[in-house]
Formats: sequence, C-alpha cells, structure tokens
Amino acid sequence: MEIESKFLVPEETDFKALENLSKIASYTISEAHIQLNEDTFLDTENKDIMAAGYYLRVRKSSGEKGKWITIKSLGGFKAGTHRREEYVSFLPEGLSVLECPDLRIRNMIFEFTSGLNLSPFITLKQKRIIRQLKLEEKPIADLYLDRVNLKSESRKKIYNEFEVELKSGGTVDDLEAIRAFLYSHYRLVESPFSKFERACIFRENLPEKTLLDLRERAVCTQLANHKNIYGKQAKILLLLDRGSSPEELSLLLKTPAPEIEALLSRFEKQRLSIFPFTRSKEKTPEKNLIFYFQSGRGNPEKSWTEIGYEEWSADTLLKYYGISREKAENIMAGSLALFDGLSAYHGLGKKERELLGLAALLQNIGSTVSSREEKNTDQQGDYPHTSP
Repeated sequence: MEIESKFLVPEETDFKALENLSKIASYTISEAHIQLNEDTFLDTENKDIMAAGYYLRVRKSSGEKGKWITIKSLGGFKAGTHRREEYVSFLPEGLSVLECPDLRIRNMIFEFTSGLNLSPFITLKQKRIIRQLKLEEKPIADLYLDRVNLKSESRKKIYNEFEVELKSGGTVDDLEAIRAFLYSHYRLVESPFSKFERACIFRENLPEKTLLDLRERAVCTQLANHKNIYGKQAKILLLLDRGSSPEELSLLLKTPAPEIEALLSRFEKQRLSIFPFTRSKEKTPEKNLIFYFQSGRGNPEKSWTEIGYEEWSADTLLKYYGISREKAENIMAGSLALFDGLSAYHGLGKKERELLGLAALLQNIGSTVSSREEKNTDQQGDYPHTSP
C-alpha cells in the first residue's frame, strides 16, 4: 500500500526553496539524489486495465540497466492523502512486461487483459530530486520534487509537483505534521491526482472536475458499444461527462429529460452499480472488484427461445453473457498449450482436450451471472445456469 501526499508547486520561487530544503519542523532531510525518468503507460485498445481500476507503468530511470514495472490502483484520494495498491518489480533489459519476474504482476496483467495486446498510450518525462526525511535517524518518508513534462500531439505542459511518501517508519500523524508545515511555509496546491491521472486529463483535454473518473469513463466507453439500454445509458453518461445538459441530450437522443435526470441522480448515488455487473466472490474493497457486463439479457420472464436463440452453442452463450470472443479464445489457447505441454504426464486424449478447450472458452460465463439473475434462474428455470 502506497500512502502519500501530493502538492502542485505553481510558483518557481517555492520550487527553488523546496529544492534547497534541509529541514521540515523537527524532521531532518538527507542529501539530494537527481534522477531522470521516462514513464510509459500501457493498456489494451479498449483500456481493460483502466476499466478494472488500475494502471500499468513502465519506468526507465537514468543510469539503470532495465526498467521498473508498476501496477497501481486508480483513485484512492481522501482528506489530503493518497492510498493506493502498488505492485513493483524490476524488469531486466530485453524482457517484455509479460515476462516480468514477479508472478503476481504477470497474473494481474493477464487477469485484466486476458492476453490482449498491450500498447503505450501515454508517455511523460520528469526530472526528480529524491531525498529522505528522518526523525532521529529513523526513516519517515521519501521526498520527491518533480518537474514533469507532458506532451500530446501539438500541446505541451510542464508542471512542478512535490510528493511526501510514507516509509515503514512513518505514520499518518507524521504525514499530517509535514503537510501542516508545508502549507504554512509555501504556496502549495493539494493534488488529488496521480501523474497518470493528470496526464490522462491533459491528453483528453478535460477539466479537473468531471462527472466520471477514469475508471468509470473507461467502463462507460466499453458499454456504449452495446446496442441495448445499458449501452444507451453509458452513452448518456459520457455525453453528460463532456458537458452536455439533460435538455440537450433529450433533443439529441429523443429521450425525455426527466429520464436522463433520473439516470444522473442514480449514477451519482450508486456509481457503476447502476449497470448489471457482477462482482468477484471474494470480499475485497469496492475498487478491487472485477466487473463483467451482461449483454442482451432480455426479459427474465421469457424463455430463451422467445428471445431469439434456437440452441445454445458456444457462440450464442458467449454473445448472451457479453463475453469477449477474443478474450475467451486467448484463454482457451493458453489452456490447450498447457495441456499439450504436459501430455507426457497426464496421458489424456483427444476427447479430454476438446472438453478442456470448450470449458476454457466458456470459463468466464459463470462469473457473469449476477446474484439477481441467479435468483431468477433458480425460480424460473428458463435461463441457463452455470456455476463459477
């Protein structure tokens, strides 16, 4: 868990003063170390990592052979403090992120993307001044003074940021004392965003305060492609996020303004829970849940023949439950490669291989049945019920 406070430094005089900082209240500061970083953020074409609530960063630092790969959770800002999940591993020269030595990071990437191609979509550069904050020789926090350089097509932006990241020897009380000192001595502005989030805002040319956060925008963008009520609702939310009013959207989409206002009110209270998602069975915090969209669910009171399916083939099951065919085939290919590689040990034959392939192809279907739909299925008996 990463715990830190972040500040924008608008005035150059304050940046220079922080550059020469030697003490904060009763805390002492070590000598500075300068580092030049280039950060590249990767995701799939559909922003599957972002939709899962995380981002993937590959950092190249001056003087180091190899790179650092980091997965962090989005958001996590409250009352002046950022709290994020953070997973970090060194990536030796010549290896791709999918060859990361850290098995947990490799598994997370595959879980988020199902093997779909990753490509860079944001790059930023920064000059970082690194120092350590101590109290009676006990490490309390790392201090980072950054000059960040963003570029998107013809637009450029340079801004300054100061970070205080707690170490194992520091406490939240230490962080509060440091924050109070900094605010009383420098003209700093609290930053509620990570550098990745700020870079996305700059790239999309968005205001800092928007209806949707990054994860919600990524999820709604995916859902907007579906030609059903949920796709329409996602499209409405995206347009509201861009500044359209309910009245304007009523004319554009031929939807009553009160209906749009009701959707907005529900979203502000329930956020992404307004969509028919199912969450993972583990009792994890809300932001860690993996959501799946059910496409074309139809009316629970109708049988499957009445909603247009004459038989349940693998293709109709994938379509019915909103499962990406490309993701499913990637999972199947990996499972069959493992089967083939271990054939000398398990001694199974062609029929077992076919069964494994089908099971792997359909393995996500069970996880996309919501508790509400499970109840309907048990009561009605009309919908196919698959256990995860």
